Amino acid sequence: EGASRLLNEGAHAIIGAVIGFGVVAHGFGSVQWVKLLRIGASWFVSPVAGALLGFLIYSLVRRTVLASRRPIQSAKRALPAGAAAVALILIYSVIGELKLERLAHRLPFGAPWTAWALAASVLGAAAAAWLAWRLTRRRVYSVSDMAGEFRVVERWFGRLQVMTACYMSFAHGANDVANAIGPVAGILSALRNTLTAQAAVPAWVLAFGGIGIVVGLASYGRKVMEAVGRKITEVTPTRGFSAEFGTATTVLVCSRMGLPISTTFVL
Repeated sequence: EGASRLLNEGAHAIIGAVIGFGVVAHGFGSVQWVKLLRIGASWFVSPVAGALLGFLIYSLVRRTVLASRRPIQSAKRALPAGAAAVALILIYSVIGELKLERLAHRLPFGAPWTAWALAASVLGAAAAAWLAWRLTRRRVYSVSDMAGEFRVVERWFGRLQVMTACYMSFAHGANDVANAIGPVAGILSALRNTLTAQAAVPAWVLAFGGIGIVVGLASYGRKVMEAVGRKITEVTPTRGFSAEFGTATTVLVCSRMGLPISTTFVL
């Protein structure tokens, strides 16, 4: 029952609705079937990619931390690396997509905007790694068995999940909000008689979509949380970190490729 609730996903429904009115309005020839096949293929490839990334990340965590003789000491080395990886991708994705052309010609040394975005991301990743190292290096726990060490490690990864949750929220907004706002952007362009391949979307429309996601999360999100977090498989902080990191990376890559995939299916 919990897994069946996950099938109610916006990306699939929106694409189907757009095809439906397109066929009614202008016939089957109005649909770009090659593009649709590419999108449909991504719906099968993206969950596999998410599963593979989640598998690889958790295998690495289990091998380097959970399976070590001293999990707490191993976690003190692994947590800064995980925080740095999340910060690096997230900061670069945000800054790299700002594309502030007005500031580009003012950048020193003639470096391109992407180079400065990468430099800022590296600095942010270093700061995140230093903060994680700072928070764990002085912690001393008097545990007498492996179960106690595992509890400490899971608690640390639970705090790291705050970063991966932000990372996944960013990726979710980059893809799923765009699914909802896409038809609105097309309507606005048609009303302005400026229908182009890439429609300019006003900021208030984007804010409208963001508010809608927040309201939906506050009202019905609890049911989906329960289905994903409890009714599929047992989730611990280390497993949740692996799942969120793999999901967010997959969704973000697909967003950069312009593919409206299902975040829920990947997760």
